[in-house]
Amino acid sequence: MWADGVYWWDNKQLFRNGRELKAFVLGAGVEALRAAYPGYVVEDWTVLHSPTGRLSLPSVERADIFPLPGRAPIRLVTPLELVSEVHAFLAEGVALHTVQVPALAGLLRSML
Repeated sequence: MWADGVYWWDNKQLFRNGRELKAFVLGAGVEALRAAYPGYVVEDWTVLHSPTGRLSLPSVERADIFPLPGRAPIRLVTPLELVSEVHAFLAEGVALHTVQVPALAGLLRSML
């Protein structure tokens, strides 16, 4: 949950209403998953939820993405943007209705 406001993000600095906030370090985890699953597309979304429950808040402005060395770019999105972006991500590719069993098995094992 993040306070409503206008967020600005360039993958290095995060601001809310013009004040800098502590940035995320999630990109290193995404890179670790990419290394563990070579040949698969691994993407991430970080969802900012509004305490009001509105799916289109808070507002997120994005500058050019500057990934830090060893970290994947982090996409900050609202819940509404997440639905649209995940739908677009899943609609891409050649085998849309195929489950890659070895990859799924590895993910499930890693959660135990």
